[in-house]
Amino acid sequence: RGVALVAWAALANGFMAGRWTRSEAAGVPVKAYGEGRMVAVYCTEDNFKRRERAQALADKYKVTLAEVAVAHVLSHPLKPWAVVSTSSLSHLYQLASGSALKLTPSDIAFVEGDSELLPPYQTAQRPDGMATS
Repeated sequence: RGVALVAWAALANGFMAGRWTRSEAAGVPVKAYGEGRMVAVYCTEDNFKRRERAQALADKYKVTLAEVAVAHVLSHPLKPWAVVSTSSLSHLYQLASGSALKLTPSDIAFVEGDSELLPPYQTAQRPDGMATS
């Protein structure tokens, strides 16, 4: 009570924004630090599949992968804060939009792999009541 949960590196150092393909990751030597460490931590087959499911949701709602990733983190019942960073103003706007995107429980189950079927189209809502499409 009174303690905030913080999701550090909510975009998995860019992985959940599209950084590293399977072939790119295969070419990075695994190390205990730097990019090699990030590839070892994030570029697992389970995470590539999770990212593909998140991209399918992004396509469905006509938003970016990064927006879905931020919305997914913020949808956790403990209501975490998401720490993200970018050097691009347009990416900052995407991240802000993602913080307003409300995924459905079916969307969350799909991203997590608890459901193999892409949920039927439902208009995802932002807090201001505006639809995503």
